[in-house]
Amino acid sequence: SKEILSILTSNSYRDETIETIIKEKLIGLGPITIKDYLELDTMIKVLLLRIFELNKEVLNKSDINIEYIQDSQIYATGKIYIKGKGEYQSVITSGTSIELAKGAVARGGTITASQEIIAGSVGSGGGVITKLVVDKTGVIKANKTYQNTIVVIGEKEMRLDHIQEKIKATLGEDGFIAIENFY
Repeated sequence: SKEILSILTSNSYRDETIETIIKEKLIGLGPITIKDYLELDTMIKVLLLRIFELNKEVLNKSDINIEYIQDSQIYATGKIYIKGKGEYQSVITSGTSIELAKGAVARGGTITASQEIIAGSVGSGGGVITKLVVDKTGVIKANKTYQNTIVVIGEKEMRLDHIQEKIKATLGEDGFIAIENFY
């Protein structure tokens, strides 16, 4: 932790999020202030997200092509293309876009892309919660969504409460999520 702080300050690059977590929770008496494992898990997620954001700024775009994802976390600075069965209860994050091949399903978990998500079947008849997240200028397209699919665009969030087919979700001019059908 001290070495990371040293690197941050020696490069004249300050990252308040990372510095605060390290100083308050990971060095000195910081670890004894951690109440339970959930707080530690939250810190890990915040740090991973911040590292991912920093990598987007620094690294070249790297794409991932994968057949099947289950109970996993996948991060890419470029595009993620899921060409097999799909994803189940996973956290998938792309710096650009995520596309699930025809026939691939998204069942549970969180799928996040800055620009675009293209999916076939999202959720399940049993109502598993599946979250699709894009930036405020992003687009989400899905051939079929089930109840409990959550669409997040920028700061706005909408839970779909029934089966819908061939949807395209964007942030409308009024600042609310607009869902239209595409063919």
